[in-house]
Amino acid sequence: GVPAGRAEAAFAPVSVGASALRWIALENRGNAMLSGTIEGFASGSPFELVSGAGPFVVEPGARLLLGVRFTPPYAGSFAETLSLTPDESSARGSWLVSFTGVGG
Repeated sequence: GVPAGRAEAAFAPVSVGASALRWIALENRGNAMLSGTIEGFASGSPFELVSGAGPFVVEPGARLLLGVRFTPPYAGSFAETLSLTPDESSARGSWLVSFTGVGG
């Protein structure tokens, strides 16, 4: 199967009331297909998964593209982790993507 992985993405500072969009590409560097589900962020989070939620399939050597919007509700630092949960047949463990942002 495909090993679990971890990635990080930091947003540049964003003014309160504004938003920023980042595209993150996660590459399957294994030799087996990876499939599973992405649930998205919790309700009320300043981070929103705008592209890539739901079931996914990533062939070996291919990339999974995620679009994440950061909208800080107030000044301060924010951090959330997005979990990509694989089907049991495709991999062990999860891919975790940590997002950070600063509202100001």
